[in-house]
Amino acid sequence: KNSPNERLRHVEMTKRSTLSSSAGPSTTSPVAFYAVMNGNDIANIHNSQVLVYDNTHVNSLNAYNKHNGKFTAPVKGIYVFFANVLTFLGKKLEALIVRNGVNFCNIYAGDGTGYGSGSNMAVVALEVGDVVWVKVHVHDPGVHLDGPWTSFSGFLLYDTSEHWIHVEP
Repeated sequence: KNSPNERLRHVEMTKRSTLSSSAGPSTTSPVAFYAVMNGNDIANIHNSQVLVYDNTHVNSLNAYNKHNGKFTAPVKGIYVFFANVLTFLGKKLEALIVRNGVNFCNIYAGDGTGYGSGSNMAVVALEVGDVVWVKVHVHDPGVHLDGPWTSFSGFLLYDTSEHWIHVEP
């Protein structure tokens, strides 16, 4: 019979082998993105508009689409998302972080006199193929966004895929 330490070592080696040989990205594959909006003056904002952050600085596994503003989860897991919006003088905007069409995080930007920054962070469980984006909820007429200060980012905190096996003692 194997000792408890030998069985534990076998389980750990089996986990590594199973994870590295599974289809798709392994748990060591980084999933992260960071994008901002091009342009200093983003105008013509409307309610329910998806905010497209078209200047990517990091985009591992190309999970973020800079053409439509949407992130698609390549791995089942727990993810962290952060969004920031900067409005021009005296205008307000409310935005939402959305998963598969359902709002799960609110952002408020603006004040009555100066530039107004609003941000929020959320931790959420995603399945492979789930889609996350930022959209406008409501806004003041004539609101403008300052592109380089308006950002969206996210990363995989940890993988929750079903790659683990149970070894009987």
